[in-house]
Amino acid sequence: MTPKWRFVLTAGALAVIALAVTPLQDLLTALATPANLKTYKTVSAIPKPVRQAFPRKSDPAPFDMAEPGGRFQSTDVLVGKLPLHRLVEVALSDRYCVIFYETGGFALAYHTDVFQLDKDSAKLIWESGPSRAVADLASLRNAILAEQKK
Repeated sequence: MTPKWRFVLTAGALAVIALAVTPLQDLLTALATPANLKTYKTVSAIPKPVRQAFPRKSDPAPFDMAEPGGRFQSTDVLVGKLPLHRLVEVALSDRYCVIFYETGGFALAYHTDVFQLDKDSAKLIWESGPSRAVADLASLRNAILAEQKK
């Protein structure tokens, strides 16, 4: 993690302080101004490093996600080779990728994954599910703030 530098003027002297800013604190700053993240409703907007980091231990298959409104495995009865997930929306900045998506199964589940982007890699730093409690950038910010208060 690269420290952020802050300049502080105290009693007429200028001091430089290195603050260790966690990825979530940095994300909260980005979320405070919605224009910092641009939203898309297409799977092609998801960066390649995020596609590579997306699979879970419970889902080792390569990245495969249906477009918003598209057909996917929405129930526990598998139909052909449809994707297991369906995109709702993706939000991107130069440092973060937030994916809002649905997963089928016994019950339809809603998930939000937040990836930190760094050149050619992506790291999952926060996730929620299976409820629809985190359905947009404002509710994502509220959920992270609530989690930090615990």
